[in-house]
Amino acid sequence: MSQGKGTQGRRRELIVLSALHCFTRHGFHQTSMRHIATEAKVSLGNLYNYFTGKGEIIKEIAGLESQEQSVLISTLEQQQPLAAIQKFAAIYLEQLSQPDRIKLTVEIIAECTRDPEIALIFADNQRTITSALTTTITRGIQSGDIRQDIQSEILAELIIDGIEGFAMRKSLFSDTSTTGHGLIQLLLTLLKNTEK
Repeated sequence: MSQGKGTQGRRRELIVLSALHCFTRHGFHQTSMRHIATEAKVSLGNLYNYFTGKGEIIKEIAGLESQEQSVLISTLEQQQPLAAIQKFAAIYLEQLSQPDRIKLTVEIIAECTRDPEIALIFADNQRTITSALTTTITRGIQSGDIRQDIQSEILAELIIDGIEGFAMRKSLFSDTSTTGHGLIQLLLTLLKNTEK
């Protein structure tokens, strides 16, 4: 748990972590508020003092995802474009490659198809990370390090989709035919301006 948080902040964090465990173990719809309260070792009534329902917990998870993305965005802003994209891809792939993370991602995607409000929150996170990657690709094109014949935003979306799809396939289907390192090297080969 984070230091410097008051009792209520730590309790709220514990509830969110407990919900994450329940969602990955039982699925979003099969998890009740009672399951979360039991996992967090709080009474059901006390749980409702912190969150009005599972939707509010999902919103909190979206906020945590946004905080996690700030590390990725910082990586993109602090290095030369190709090195930044390589580090971004490695960190993002590592984050997504945890089996529980993939299970949670699948649950969130499914919930986004049912609840437009939740979909908007996670779409905002996706736009933020795509925008940061687009900016880095544009910097690389302007510096001549990245090919000039590429549309930055489309490429950013393709990179993110490729990393997310790769991580999902590896985790869900135990695919060992390719490695994350191979994916990242292929990505860099496709990006590099060979005319420079």
